[in-house]
Amino acid sequence: MGTDYGPYVWKMISSHRQKVYAQYDLDRPIASCSFHTAPSNGKPAFLLEYDAEPLREDIMVAYLLQRQRVMSEDRLIDVFVGSPAPR
Repeated sequence: MGTDYGPYVWKMISSHRQKVYAQYDLDRPIASCSFHTAPSNGKPAFLLEYDAEPLREDIMVAYLLQRQRVMSEDRLIDVFVGSPAPR
């Protein structure tokens, strides 16, 4: 993810959780984005370090785009495998 503050990298922890790292420091995440269906009724949760505050909007938009991609891939897998898609 290219920003005015430099490049940042997304790492997929699972299909429901991603972390954002500054490209120069891949050991310490600056943000964590999670999507849990049960506790929050399908709403994403964003945890931002102080360093990530200027990137808040960029991270939220990028997360929503990635979430859409993951959901589309999950639907394709369901169609390919033949399991019914949730309604």
